[in-house]
Amino acid sequence: MRGNGIRFFDSNEHTYLERCSKMEKLLISIQPSYIQKILSGSKRCEYRTRLCTRPINTILLYATSPIKAIVGEASIKGVLSLPPDMLWAQTSDFGGIDYASYKKYFFNRNIANAYILENVQVFKNSVPLKDIGIKAPPQSYMYITEQQYSIICNYQK
Repeated sequence: MRGNGIRFFDSNEHTYLERCSKMEKLLISIQPSYIQKILSGSKRCEYRTRLCTRPINTILLYATSPIKAIVGEASIKGVLSLPPDMLWAQTSDFGGIDYASYKKYFFNRNIANAYILENVQVFKNSVPLKDIGIKAPPQSYMYITEQQYSIICNYQK
């Protein structure tokens, strides 16, 4: 962890990622307008009121209604957990959200979180959740098994 609650993952040194014996993939539900910004590169972080508890290296991007499919993925470059005003100061240039929406999302929160994204990939073929055995999209997030990820990868061939 480097100052101000920021944890960066650096492939050139022994890092948090390298110490984790099993990295997991996380499926998160995101509104299509924000998905579009992530896929275009103008939104390089995903704000969350709470973080997942297991170590992850990949976020699968599920676009909510009307798309209702997994449309891409991104690697995790880092995780930030800071008071909301401090997080905004560090991420507003690449957060892809306006200040009013940000304040509303983190209203009455002492800590705001963000996954810093890199290596965003748009899937050639979107994947409906039912095709990987999921009946309903997660309210916040859910972990994806290797078998489910394998199915997602097969869609891209």
